[in-house]
Amino acid sequence: MLRPALALALIATLHSGCVRYNIRSDGVSQAALGQTLQVGGRNVTPLAVVEDSRCPTGTQCVWAGRVRLSARIDGQLRELTLGQPDPGGVELAWVAPAKRANEAIFEEQYRFGFRAAK
Repeated sequence: MLRPALALALIATLHSGCVRYNIRSDGVSQAALGQTLQVGGRNVTPLAVVEDSRCPTGTQCVWAGRVRLSARIDGQLRELTLGQPDPGGVELAWVAPAKRANEAIFEEQYRFGFRAAK
């Protein structure tokens, strides 16, 4: 018989490796860092934000900036850029939360939207 603490740890471990199928009506699937989801038949896991140079809301910038994300796609490490389809068929469609002036975004706050590239 498993002890309650051991059972909870086992469930958490198994759940963390699960593939999520949360596809919205617009065809975008969303995940946090470390969560694996299915996008167009491919397993995608966002791993780390490499760059987030987006222009903060309410400010004027010469350049809109970009977001680059390190991700594992079907076991291969890739770098995805917001709004640019990956040759492997996955697009980083959106990033939340919006960037705000003088406010840091912590890793656990990020959410990423993915869709199958057209």
